[in-house]
Amino acid sequence: GALELREGAKKRGGLSTLGGEIIKFVPIGMLFDYLAVRLDPRKAEGKTIALSLTIDGEAWSLRLSNGVLSAREGASAAKSYALTRGELNEIALKLKAPKYPLLNEILSLLEAYAPNDFNIAEP
Repeated sequence: GALELREGAKKRGGLSTLGGEIIKFVPIGMLFDYLAVRLDPRKAEGKTIALSLTIDGEAWSLRLSNGVLSAREGASAAKSYALTRGELNEIALKLKAPKYPLLNEILSLLEAYAPNDFNIAEP
């Protein structure tokens, strides 16, 4: 509260919100929601990307439009990539997908997230 207002938030240890062990148990739809929340609308402004992903046989569509990233079950885009869930987890953790150019372009529009790098209350 007041101490934080006077001195700012204390830097804490490296607590990660999405680690390698946790990500294995996050449903695919929630993983895409997590990535969508991190989209920087300024970077995404004016961009439109649509692609289909098949993840261990499960079809998903990703669409970036109007500064919003959305994911739906089912394939509907012309460009398609096939991944394993392990590859998707690795991509989500590293935010890099060198083998998948359109997916890599979407990842380049995401903001870096540091969970303890902001003040809770400011004047």
